[in-house]
Amino acid sequence: MATVPSPHQFSVGEVVTADNINTYYQGLTFAQNPPICVMYTTVTQTVATGTLTPLVFNANYVDTYGGHSLITNTSRYTSQVAGYYLASGQAALNASTAGTFRFVAWYVNGSPVPPGGALYSPPPISTGIMAALPTILIHLNVNDYLEAYFEHNTGANYTMSFIASDQQSYVSIEWAHV
Repeated sequence: MATVPSPHQFSVGEVVTADNINTYYQGLTFAQNPPICVMYTTVTQTVATGTLTPLVFNANYVDTYGGHSLITNTSRYTSQVAGYYLASGQAALNASTAGTFRFVAWYVNGSPVPPGGALYSPPPISTGIMAALPTILIHLNVNDYLEAYFEHNTGANYTMSFIASDQQSYVSIEWAHV
């Protein structure tokens, strides 16, 4: 697990060494390569009616710190560096006028993220409609995991859409602050 480097604080009369100068280099290196992850799906996912279900992702566009596994818990981004993360994403919906809502929400460690971490939308009238996850700043400790959840009330199973590379469910996560 990585940590955000802290620059050395010099005291009066202290001799400059390579070790304490390198802390500045490490900080600059981290700033040039912070944790980011974009995970997405290239397959459909079926969600039972009235069941809050995490979206699963079978591909990564980028994952600089290895926070998303393509094998185990594929719905999760697991924080490798503590801090605030800017999260956004979307759920790709199929056309179905059944039911009254589609619901997307952020969850950390299986619990909802307040405030503003959820969004209700009406049923889509055509395929290729996206339910946007709220863009939100979320604090994650090391090993906390972030998931995007989906729920609907169509009265039957609902298949999430995958139309093309620009019409798919995805999550984007970027480390923003200590």
